[in-house]
Amino acid sequence: MRASRYFLVLPQLGRQAVSTLSLACCLALLAHGSQAVEPSATPVTRQSVAPAADSMVQRNSKAKPTAPATQRATVGDSSRLNSTRPTLAQAAEASATAQQAPPLANQPRVKPKRKTAAKPPQVQLLPQADSQRADSQRADPRQAELLARQTADRVRELLLRARRSAAGGRLTEPSTENAAALYQEVLALDPMQTEALAGVERIVAVLTREVEFAAVAGDKARARAYVAQIRSLQPAAGALLELDARVQALEASPVSLSTRQQDRYSLSAQSIDRAKRYLDNQPLDLRTIDQALDEYDRAAALAPSAPGLPLLKERITVLFPEATRRELAGDNSKRALKLVETARQRGWSTAELDPLEAEAKATMRPGRYDTTFAECPDSVAQACKQAPLR
Repeated sequence: MRASRYFLVLPQLGRQAVSTLSLACCLALLAHGSQAVEPSATPVTRQSVAPAADSMVQRNSKAKPTAPATQRATVGDSSRLNSTRPTLAQAAEASATAQQAPPLANQPRVKPKRKTAAKPPQVQLLPQADSQRADSQRADPRQAELLARQTADRVRELLLRARRSAAGGRLTEPSTENAAALYQEVLALDPMQTEALAGVERIVAVLTREVEFAAVAGDKARARAYVAQIRSLQPAAGALLELDARVQALEASPVSLSTRQQDRYSLSAQSIDRAKRYLDNQPLDLRTIDQALDEYDRAAALAPSAPGLPLLKERITVLFPEATRRELAGDNSKRALKLVETARQRGWSTAELDPLEAEAKATMRPGRYDTTFAECPDSVAQACKQAPLR
């Protein structure tokens, strides 16, 4: 313990006294070795050790030669550097301060503040911006009106094409341009369009009859094809369950036709094909309709349930108004009225024929009536009887 006290003077001495002090410390330890167990009551202080240390330094300086000026300057510099070092008291004070400070682990953890995005400044609309917004709001009704006009024009175009396709017998074929597909396109634009809804219903009714006729004739392939077309047009059609059951029964027990029945179905199919060719001819007038009707009657007489008859009937029904218009355009009111009468007699009349009939009667001149029309005025009764049918 005393040896440690001797080293208190070391920071105050120069480098030349290091060896001398070391020798003095060793001698002091040997001299007081016996008293180490019983420490002196008087503690060793800096003042008690300093005279002995100074006497040792003087004896050492007398024994050694004087150092050059440059070396003395170095020793002075070293003493000045040592004077800048912290003393033992300062080090002890720093150590005590460090022990009194709480450990970092026990200190409360401070959470860093989260940076929030700066809110954009509120921009007030100027009167000019308000006017522009009002203009855009007023432009919306105009845009909606323009869109409505475009939709109406598109619907009219599709309906016209659908009528032409139906008149040409293209109800479900070909796949690119047929009446059924065009009606569906119209309903996609306007789900409540009456003409398109009526057209789809009429096509479904015709296909239903075709399935029934194909089942009677034992034509399984045609029956399945027509059922698939009905399902594509009206997936929720009430007749689908019955038609599916009929096709399944046909597949389970195929129909066996005799040779005579097969021949009659074959001849009926030939008459149907001839009627279609007549209807393809132009111009479409009373004579064309009469030829197609003759072939239809012949096909129905050979096989009343021949496949293809319902489609042919629908095509002729659609063509009656067109043929009537052509006769009126050629100033043939009598022939136009004949077409109207034929359609009504067969039960194939449509709403389109009513205004055409009125127009034909309005343009009828005296001497051009026929005895088959009950609407002949009394004033021209004789002319009606004598006028030949044109």
